[in-house]
Amino acid sequence: RYASHWNFAGQDMAEFAECRAVLHDSCAAIGRDPAEITCSALTNYTSDDELRTAVAAMATAGVDLVIVGIPKAESPTVIERVARALA
Repeated sequence: RYASHWNFAGQDMAEFAECRAVLHDSCAAIGRDPAEITCSALTNYTSDDELRTAVAAMATAGVDLVIVGIPKAESPTVIERVARALA
């Protein structure tokens, strides 16, 4: 009822779509616009190609915001690689 953000805690975009449909149905039941709620999902950085693939799948599924998990063992320069991969 009061959320402004929902984070999907999974990797399966078909499951994301099912959960988002439940969110939209719940919003309709109370007369709320589901567009008021940012829908995000988490992916982990493993390689540039895998990141691009994951982000593209999330965009296709309707994810509004992608959160990228960075392994603790990575150097801070990984942020530059992530930025280049997604540019």
